[in-house]
Amino acid sequence: MDGVEKQLAVWYKNFPDLPKGFNDWVAKYAWIFALVGGVFMALSALTLLSALGIFSFYASYYGAAGYALFGWLALISIIVATVVTFMAVSPLKEQKEKGWKLMFYLEFFYMVFGVLQWLYHPAYFGNLFGTFLGAAISFYFLFQVREYFK
Repeated sequence: MDGVEKQLAVWYKNFPDLPKGFNDWVAKYAWIFALVGGVFMALSALTLLSALGIFSFYASYYGAAGYALFGWLALISIIVATVVTFMAVSPLKEQKEKGWKLMFYLEFFYMVFGVLQWLYHPAYFGNLFGTFLGAAISFYFLFQVREYFK
């Protein structure tokens, strides 16, 4: 992944920089963004778990188990992303490279899940577009503050 990171750093180097004070602010409070995001992901996992419990029962009855299966895979993905996000909070607070790397790897995890979701529902091309647009924006912010995490 180091090669991918270096290549992305080269690409994003050509993008306009955010104002210096804004970069400082984002780097300083990145751990709060991760903490809030992790809490929202945990809440969404609980909501999805309750919905899947009801849906799985009816899906098996009506022969739509494939939809329930993807819902369970989505739940597992949300749980993994939540755990990784919470693991990144402390290193981000201390502005250690480990926190930045965890968020970097997490963005690839989101991209893989977005592609899998699109493969399951190829008619929803907008979801795939949104996945890559979101990743591009996330990588932009990650590389804007990369120098603060050493």
